[in-house]
Amino acid sequence: MPDPHLYLAAMRSVGAICWAIFMLLPAVAFATPAARILRVDPETVTSSGAPILTTIVDLSEARRISEVTGHCAGLTGTEALNCESDALEAPQALYRPYKMPAEQTLLTVRIDGEEFPAKLESVTRFGDAVHEPGIGTAWLIVLDADERGKPGFQELHRVASAFVSALAATDLVNVVVLGEKQVIGDSGWQTQSGRDAAESVLSKTRDVVKSRDRTRPLLTLLKRTIQDAFRTLSPPSGMRLPLHQAVLFLSSGYGGGDPATTGPGAAELSRYLTAGKFGEGDALLPKLPLPTIAIMTPPTGYAEHAQLASDFMRNLANPEIGGFFSVVQKGQSARAPRIVDAVRARFASLLVARFRLACVASTLTQSLSLIFPAADPPIVGDSSFKDVPLGFDPASWPLDVDLATTRREIDAAGGLFPGSTFKVFGQFCWGGDLSRPEVYFLPPGETLPDSLQTSGSNSYEDVRKRLIALDMRSPAVAANEAFAEFRVPDTDRILHGAGERQAARFVIVDRKAKRSSGLTAGTAIEVKAMKRPIPKFWYWALGGAAAIILTLIWFGLARLISRRRTALTTYSGIRIEGSPYLTPAPISQRGPRKEPQPMARVVLRGKNERFTVLPDSELTIGRDGSRATAVLSHPQVSGVHATFRIEGSTLLVRDENSHSGTRVRGERIAPGKFVEVRDEDTIELGPESLRVEFIRP
Repeated sequence: MPDPHLYLAAMRSVGAICWAIFMLLPAVAFATPAARILRVDPETVTSSGAPILTTIVDLSEARRISEVTGHCAGLTGTEALNCESDALEAPQALYRPYKMPAEQTLLTVRIDGEEFPAKLESVTRFGDAVHEPGIGTAWLIVLDADERGKPGFQELHRVASAFVSALAATDLVNVVVLGEKQVIGDSGWQTQSGRDAAESVLSKTRDVVKSRDRTRPLLTLLKRTIQDAFRTLSPPSGMRLPLHQAVLFLSSGYGGGDPATTGPGAAELSRYLTAGKFGEGDALLPKLPLPTIAIMTPPTGYAEHAQLASDFMRNLANPEIGGFFSVVQKGQSARAPRIVDAVRARFASLLVARFRLACVASTLTQSLSLIFPAADPPIVGDSSFKDVPLGFDPASWPLDVDLATTRREIDAAGGLFPGSTFKVFGQFCWGGDLSRPEVYFLPPGETLPDSLQTSGSNSYEDVRKRLIALDMRSPAVAANEAFAEFRVPDTDRILHGAGERQAARFVIVDRKAKRSSGLTAGTAIEVKAMKRPIPKFWYWALGGAAAIILTLIWFGLARLISRRRTALTTYSGIRIEGSPYLTPAPISQRGPRKEPQPMARVVLRGKNERFTVLPDSELTIGRDGSRATAVLSHPQVSGVHATFRIEGSTLLVRDENSHSGTRVRGERIAPGKFVEVRDEDTIELGPESLRVEFIRP
């Protein structure tokens, strides 16, 4: 039998050679870039009247733990564990952050079977946005004090303390200590300023607790602890709830012979935490995907139990959404800051992506999809947010009103006045349904609440009923996805103030979706207004009278000049009627004016398409065949993208508030207004190009 010492030395040499070869080989390839929505902010933020949805997104190329530690396979015991820990704690060992391509990023919300796009407004690294309210992490730190983890317990204790010490101002922390089969310490959720309570729970647990049974239901105990903690997660007064959450589990992983505390059991729990749906049967709980950081110390006991514990801890980590795994052994407290830095660097690489979301479903649950059409290289999107409550009442989500364009158009008309019509521009979900949009004007002295309640007084329905009772509302006279046109009530009660500062205040409401532009004091729309001007009839009458008077004066002056001219051309009683100087020169004869020929038709030629526009009809182009006359199937073409029509000898095009826009001669046109198109022009509908060809008789 070979000498075991020589055998061990040989194995170490082989392991060293394998490590050297591994370091010289190219790095293991990362997976395809993938995006995952980790959190959706339930609170609405508005920018210039537009509703903004804030999300936390992980966009990265991930690697499996086995890929990172594969070169350690030839080692055993402490050396193998040290090799794995060193590899996993290296910068970006389990991931590589990926930049979000703004032009190819699309978030959609599904409403009544149709996908409505949301425009990407901004992207910020999570680490660069931690000064913003709500951009932080709620840390659940679970320290296992079971006796089987005694050799490395002090090192696990040190790692837990290091995470508590690194708490940011926008973070929360809850420290829970587990005994053999129950929770023996719980700090509750604490802020950075209150982390002494979390430190106190750790300081009271300086050593492991006595264990009596060889079997312990660790998986069940951990899952219940996580569920209980995040069900009670709420921010203290004056602080916003962090948008990101994470679990730090420090344990030997010992479950003995427990049938659930195994590698497969941990993998199932990891999928549960990655899905983020806590509380079976409660459909109204929001989706909270939880990155899990599993820090292990080798347990004492039988070898088979130690292997089960190792498999359990490794499979808990979910690096695909920011999870992490490492091993800390006795005497390795120095690993604590490295582990903290590795985990916080991973979270700092997450993205805070904000989208301009015009449409939401009228139900408490929403279905979101994050996709990247035409991205190069391809990016795997996220469609896991299906029928998920996002934590907000859809009635509180404001309509997407373009305040700047609305005010500019009203100002150009001189302001609103009783009996006039006006347009409100934006991105709306009512299409051409005139029964949905309404405007409610506020008379002087009428006030709106500072905030809306979910029910009772000052709820959406209560405020809307009060506005209806004022009898100052008007339905729409025209509407589409880009605007709604209303008639102003014919009363001076719409006017606030006097003189140059006179204004009107109103609220836009979508009756079907039960949404508004804002039913609170700070969100009512205010625009320029004036008293009813003198009717145009009187201007025309006065103009006509003035024209008649001027005509009479002209004829009188002409007759007087004619008499004087006759007198000047008479000499000694002889009229000089034949003088060439009194005969006007002949006017050259011109042919009849050449009127442009009317259009027979216009042909729009694409790469693989050919569309025809006929006189006295409109051609609507879009991706949705049920609403558009002609179909372009590219995903960046909107459901109804643009409308073409012929007027006489002129071709006109109007953008229907499309997501990717319409360009004429290379310039993007404003939505909702017809623009003239010339022969041989190129029209761009998002990424699709159409060549214009006029066909005349």
